[in-house]
Amino acid sequence: MRLRIIALAVPLALMANGAHAAQMDPRSEPNTSGPLIAANDVYTTPESPRCGRQVTKTFDGEVAGVTRLCYSFYRFDPAHETDTARDFGVWWIQGTLTPKNGWCAKRFKADIALSSGGNYHAFTGKDFSATSSRSVTASLKIDAEGSATTPAAVKKSFTLHPSSISAGFVAKNQTLNLVWRGATKKTVALAGGVEGSWESGSGGPGAFVSGAQPTLTDGC
Repeated sequence: MRLRIIALAVPLALMANGAHAAQMDPRSEPNTSGPLIAANDVYTTPESPRCGRQVTKTFDGEVAGVTRLCYSFYRFDPAHETDTARDFGVWWIQGTLTPKNGWCAKRFKADIALSSGGNYHAFTGKDFSATSSRSVTASLKIDAEGSATTPAAVKKSFTLHPSSISAGFVAKNQTLNLVWRGATKKTVALAGGVEGSWESGSGGPGAFVSGAQPTLTDGC
């Protein structure tokens, strides 16, 4: 049975182990520590909301899955780093894919890319795998390319059902790719982010979230 995606979220454009837990809500903010300043309002507009939702339907109109994808942006407080030429920040994405009506999640991909004028310095590069459902945490330490007097961190925990998640950064395109692969009828999740910098006083580079890319099949 063929699928089509409807109600696509508008692409966002911005100028461990533990006990099994309920799946995360991507609309909740990630956990942060250190001198980070939430700055979602800098980029959020009615045309480019912080969170997007899309529904995947069959050509017969049956709902096969629902995807949510949200981003957060944080500035690193310049008072806590010594680089006078660059300012620093974090772009973070987190999402879920919920299969419906007996459909099976097989692949879930999301990415975020820095535009020209931005340099990346670190990203959530840890891969995860699980043979049974368990809690994992995606995390990123921010040290302003070694110039931070007080480091910061962003993290988010979620349930990983039997599957794997890979995180990779394509330096040429300055793009972080997060990919979940598995086979489940449960809600799957992923999360990750990038630390970047831009010229001091320039207001910061753009970043682009292309939207979630779900793959579902008729049964597992």
